[in-house]
Amino acid sequence: MKQSLGAEGNIGQGEKMKYLTLETLSALFTIVKEEIAKKGVGFYSWVNAPQVAEDGTITHSSGWGESAKIEKISVQKSFEVYESKLNGAYGERFAITMALLAGLIRQGKKIALLQLQKEEGTPFDASGWVVLSIEKHPAFHLAPWDLPMQKVADAGLLNLIVENSPEAAEHGYKGTNKVQELSMLLDWSLGEENEKN
Repeated sequence: MKQSLGAEGNIGQGEKMKYLTLETLSALFTIVKEEIAKKGVGFYSWVNAPQVAEDGTITHSSGWGESAKIEKISVQKSFEVYESKLNGAYGERFAITMALLAGLIRQGKKIALLQLQKEEGTPFDASGWVVLSIEKHPAFHLAPWDLPMQKVADAGLLNLIVENSPEAAEHGYKGTNKVQELSMLLDWSLGEENEKN
């Protein structure tokens, strides 16, 4: 589904970048908590990885203590188990990332939600991915199945950025790897003094 945010949502049409504040972050957190509740406990629960024996038999264990059980599963089922495990882990990673934002904002860090567009005036794509920019670094890419993008757009929290624009370059990839980015995230959380060390 595509819907235009209007001129006020398009960077490059006279509008300044909208950075998150504690007030707007509260609106974002409401959306995030609704999505977490919608997915439910089962989505985020621990899932054991399937095991493959030397003879090729695939088994999966579930439950704990006296309720634990081990069953033989097919290759197809093992992929479904892995998908469930990954979805839960990535969902938890997303929620923990969101939880870090309040501390970063309190440290004075600039945080924005961005969606790249092919050209100015292109409608917002609620099925597309969104970039979480922290201190002008594209720290994380947020999937529409983790964050209902239309709700985020309706709350006025998104910036639409035209590809190859100065803003896109400013918030674009800086040549860092995940080790560097995670280290920066930890340093940002501690504040300015730690960043100098």
